[in-house]
Amino acid sequence: MVPVHSVSTEPFCIQRFPFPGLEGQPWPVVAPDYGQLEALRTLLPSLGRRLCDLTELMLAGAGPDNWRYPYHPTERDGEVCDPDDHNSSPMGTFPRCVSPFGVRDTLVKPTWGVFDEQMRRALKDRGGPPFLPSLTQVEGFAPDADDFALAGGAVRQTTFYASSNFGGHRHTRSAPATPDDDLRLCADPGETSVSKEADYQRRVDRFRSSGLSYGAFLGPASEPTGSKF
Repeated sequence: MVPVHSVSTEPFCIQRFPFPGLEGQPWPVVAPDYGQLEALRTLLPSLGRRLCDLTELMLAGAGPDNWRYPYHPTERDGEVCDPDDHNSSPMGTFPRCVSPFGVRDTLVKPTWGVFDEQMRRALKDRGGPPFLPSLTQVEGFAPDADDFALAGGAVRQTTFYASSNFGGHRHTRSAPATPDDDLRLCADPGETSVSKEADYQRRVDRFRSSGLSYGAFLGPASEPTGSKF
């Protein structure tokens, strides 16, 4: 778990549901891998969005009063959120799995985000290394420097990271994509436009029709089809 620390954020917007942010949408089969996260960080500003950072993700789940679980300040209830982080029901199936800020399904799977300096400083200032643990580290391998990590825990208890809003871990750059992680996007207020939104929606449609492939979302922009936005 990350140590208790004060945070400061600028106003930000966050998807209510995990990517692509649509209620009733199936979860992607696997999370983006490290290379896809790098590509997303480059592409998303042109679509009026960006990757969230870890501080934003944890705040979105914990709310203004720092709840341990999205649905309760201190007490875990294994039936409130989807109990299966590998073969999860469509997003929004569990209506009580909602944070004080109204963000849904935050504790089903850990969420990829940018490893922001605020988080690094909090870890380092409390005597720990300025990174979160990874599975390879637990197995005895040396950590490598990462730009991305995963915020929050998962519904299952058999993990080495905490199954709460304040769990955190990472995967090494060479690790394959996994089915028990997810992604949701953030945006700075006022950063979108009609053209950016149209391009984003075209890519989401392509993502969905491809079988939920991040590669399809990241592919070259398609030509306008004449649809009105």
